[in-house]
Amino acid sequence: MDEVMTKYEANHNYILERESDKQSFLYLFKGLFSKKRTCIIPRCKSKSIRSSHTIQKAHSLKMIAEDNHVYSPVFNKKNGKLEMTRLGVNKASTFPGFCSKHEHIFHGFESSKDVDSEEAVGLQILRTIARELVVKQSELEKLIAIKDRYLNFREKKISELFYAAASEKISNMAYPESITIDFEDKNLAAINDEIEKVSSDIPFLISNFFEPLCRYILFDGSSDDPLYIYKITAPEKIPVALAGRGSFHIEKGGVQHEIHAILNILPLVDRTALYIAVELKNREFLEHYISLFQQTGLPGLNLAEAWMVRGSDHWFIQPSVWDELEDDRKEQVLKDVLDVGHHIAEIYDFSIFDSLRRKSLTTHERACKSADPEVRRQIDSELSKL
Repeated sequence: MDEVMTKYEANHNYILERESDKQSFLYLFKGLFSKKRTCIIPRCKSKSIRSSHTIQKAHSLKMIAEDNHVYSPVFNKKNGKLEMTRLGVNKASTFPGFCSKHEHIFHGFESSKDVDSEEAVGLQILRTIARELVVKQSELEKLIAIKDRYLNFREKKISELFYAAASEKISNMAYPESITIDFEDKNLAAINDEIEKVSSDIPFLISNFFEPLCRYILFDGSSDDPLYIYKITAPEKIPVALAGRGSFHIEKGGVQHEIHAILNILPLVDRTALYIAVELKNREFLEHYISLFQQTGLPGLNLAEAWMVRGSDHWFIQPSVWDELEDDRKEQVLKDVLDVGHHIAEIYDFSIFDSLRRKSLTTHERACKSADPEVRRQIDSELSKL
């Protein structure tokens, strides 16, 4: 037993040397969500419908779809990479969040072209927060199940290794019924760390975003809006739709503040609506954040790319726009989406929308005095991303 435990303590992956054992954990669950859940609305006990759209299918998604399909980044567990996947608009952005009664709340908004009214914006933000909450709840359930499975697997595997080693030395060795291991190896520590992070994130989302907005929109309506929502209108149609969350860091009074935000990009016929929502107390920080991008000359485009790469991976892009990028650029973008060491206040270094950027720069240069050093700096900076 000492020999087996010595090898295990020296290399915690000793019990996962067989590829089949590794794969059993990678493919323990299929899909992001279970098919149905309890409705996410507070105090509702009804079962959710199978698929609620986070982003308007009738307008925003269909606005960028080609043959009723869009592209979206999806993580490939087998190779550990993010890959662009073709999805039909009926499935894109769906999650099991609301029962049929509460799904009806969004019926008028879903079929309307109006995304600018206070009610429409509030409903869109609510759906986005709801999906983020369901994602986190589903993630926690899976992490707990993975931990239980790993503990059982570890005890069984150590027993097998002990029996194999001992039986070589002792004939007619009885197989041990069970071996209890009271030791947090690096695999278990990583699982426990994730469980702790997700467990703390869920109540934060509920108390700071979801429940206050539910009360404001669905229940009393008489309270003040609990969130500060900033709308940016890009004067061109950016061919991407996004609904997720991100964060940025702002220093004030020598203290670093992390500001959590809800993000939405909704492409329209001749423009793009971008919404970012923070807690009301963080209004000043958000306005400072927006000012950083207003200095770029193409604030809407730069915000969209920052949110796609530094914020949420829950976005959908027009297939032909992605296809026209060079392979090296595609690979770089997908690699950067997985890099969690950045935040949405960092302007992205590379262009995702090359044709649109060139067209917008031409318009920007004509509208401004091209001889202005600041305008020239903005244009040169944007051109360097191509």
